[in-house]
Amino acid sequence: MKKIAIYGLASLFALSFVACDNYEEPNPTPQTNPQEPIFKASDITVTNDFGSEVYDLTSLAEAGSNIKVATISSAVEPEGYTFGSKVLISADDFANSYTVASTVEASEEGGYVVCVSPTDLENVYFDNISTAPAEKELKARVLVETVIGSQVAIVGSPDNFYGPYTFRVKPMTRMSYLYTPGDSNGWNQEQSQRLYSFDSVKFNGYALLSGAFKFTSQPNWDGVNYGFGGEEGTLSTDGDASNLEVASAGLYYCNADVEKLTYSVAQVNTYGVIGDATPGGWDASTALTPSDDSLVWTGTIEFKGGEFKFRANDAWDINLGGDMSSLTQGGDNIASPGEGTYEVTLNLRDIPYSCTLVKK
Repeated sequence: MKKIAIYGLASLFALSFVACDNYEEPNPTPQTNPQEPIFKASDITVTNDFGSEVYDLTSLAEAGSNIKVATISSAVEPEGYTFGSKVLISADDFANSYTVASTVEASEEGGYVVCVSPTDLENVYFDNISTAPAEKELKARVLVETVIGSQVAIVGSPDNFYGPYTFRVKPMTRMSYLYTPGDSNGWNQEQSQRLYSFDSVKFNGYALLSGAFKFTSQPNWDGVNYGFGGEEGTLSTDGDASNLEVASAGLYYCNADVEKLTYSVAQVNTYGVIGDATPGGWDASTALTPSDDSLVWTGTIEFKGGEFKFRANDAWDINLGGDMSSLTQGGDNIASPGEGTYEVTLNLRDIPYSCTLVKK
């Protein structure tokens, strides 16, 4: 365990000079009154408080519970001081890191506990790391400060962070949905596919459509219902608005902006895997086979080293990448699983969309 001394913020010196032409005795020796170090090297320890459980940020926020990051222990108790802290989190071994507001509270068991709120952690996570609701492994580092009055001193140096400490989080589900009732599902929202959103404004996703349909904000007709806005690609929330329509039955990739009241739909005829990890490289997709309802696509593919993505219609307008457990439109390239033959399954039935690769 790293143990670091904190020394006084400054040594105070008192110096008096007396001058007189006829004064024969030497000037008094300058007096010093150095402040003693607050802590010796062995006085402070910082221990990891993260457990092995997955921190469900939604449940913790609803319960009003903070997350314990670390405990600060002190072998001495100088009068008038408190502890402060700075907490950084990262998803990539601190190639990039982000500050989460933290507090330091006295513990009933002794020592001082560094805490972060689940809401603060989730805000930093969504703003900087991922908008996907999938579980993710993170790492945290802690900088410890001592505070005496208006004076703040860092334990060690400004680069002296304790950790890293590994933990897993399940972010709050910020997604809200639009349902797609219509001819394809008997106008039943609960039987329809959903479009999802991370900002409750722009929605996208895959839906089975045929003939007429609408978008609705609830799994019933009690919320906001979106119909045809009078011009191609526009929406209306008027209760008398006519239905939206597609020319042929099939799987569609849909976009809707409920602020601008615009939408688009594009039929998905094929889905494939592309990338330098695949037989066709980045020039040609290796086709997958759809299920009867086109919501699950499978194939056996020989992988090499490199990267890959999923794309529809042998074009880049509709493509999926990023975390395999939470694929997103236009997401990052996915690292190859390694050389070998794999059974690939792309699942568009459930949100978040996902893929699995099973080596044969």
